[in-house]
Amino acid sequence: IQLFPQTLEKELILMVPFSLLLCFLIVWFYYREITLSLLALMPFFTGVGLYFACVALFGWGFSFVSVIALIMVFGQSLDYGIFAANLYSSHQPATSEGVWSCLWLAASVTLIGFLPLMLCQHPVLVHLGQGLVTGTLGTLLGTVWGVPGYFALRKEAA
Repeated sequence: IQLFPQTLEKELILMVPFSLLLCFLIVWFYYREITLSLLALMPFFTGVGLYFACVALFGWGFSFVSVIALIMVFGQSLDYGIFAANLYSSHQPATSEGVWSCLWLAASVTLIGFLPLMLCQHPVLVHLGQGLVTGTLGTLLGTVWGVPGYFALRKEAA
């Protein structure tokens, strides 16, 4: 039992950066452009940023379950980032309205579904809820305002 946290820590220290790099390479292979590849990851970084800002601001605990929640956020945020980045690339879908409404609906349902976890008494469920809710909210902010904001600034500079 005592070996589990040590083994998990060693695995995560190696696998998290490796997974981020591998996902970035896959996204780069899809776009063949560094800017769009990094923009596809922007929602994840805003999600993690909002989570850790809340940890610091509200004094939330951080545990193994928090890491699991952030891994789950990574999966959804990469999807959101790719959809948003596609709107500004040659991979653009026929209509952008459908993409934005789908992203808003998906994030809203996710937030509503995980919000009750933050109200639980058990610390494991609370940590899971805090990571998923704030990570999803930050992901949504990075997707809806971060990615389009970058392109708006780039258009103004040109």
